[in-house]
Amino acid sequence: LDPYYRTIRGFEVLVEKEWLSFGHKFAQRIGHGDDKHSDADRSPVFLQFIDCTWQIMNQFKNAFEFNEHFLITILDHLYSCLFGTFLYNSEQQRVKENVRERTQSLWSMVNSEIDEYTNPLYASYPQQHVLFPVASLRRIQLWKGYYCRWNPRMRLQEPLQVRSRELLQLRAQLQRQLEELKKEHESKMSRIPPRVSSPITV
Repeated sequence: LDPYYRTIRGFEVLVEKEWLSFGHKFAQRIGHGDDKHSDADRSPVFLQFIDCTWQIMNQFKNAFEFNEHFLITILDHLYSCLFGTFLYNSEQQRVKENVRERTQSLWSMVNSEIDEYTNPLYASYPQQHVLFPVASLRRIQLWKGYYCRWNPRMRLQEPLQVRSRELLQLRAQLQRQLEELKKEHESKMSRIPPRVSSPITV
């Protein structure tokens, strides 16, 4: 993924551009409002894409600005139909049905609570590098946070987003302390008179 598309807003743009605007048939592939469960056109292609994103995130834990909760939220509302983002089969149909005027976008909800979806381990320097994930089957893992979250035996005792929120608060506190120390250091350095070099005698 391009470094920009590893940010929260960048990933939203990626989904809008490569899936929604490009014409992925969400209604047909997911089966929104359709009781034909044996329909051959149904396919979890978008789910597989999100799963692949999580697999890469799992290998590069500080290269993505968003966290696992962000991906789970996208998949939850892919099926919930609470937002108009994934309704209908094409951009033409969404324009015809006035989806933007009649429904709320999933991204507006996400961006209004952006701290909930921010990865506390995200670092600004590695995201400029190209990612080379290992595609070996030995590195592919079951996404327990999504597929097994309703299993009480496999559920985390503490929700991951709670721990992420605590880490974000700690990171913000440390960043403020760092800025204060920088200002204090600059203030001390400004009060030190410049050294006058002694004349060189031959």
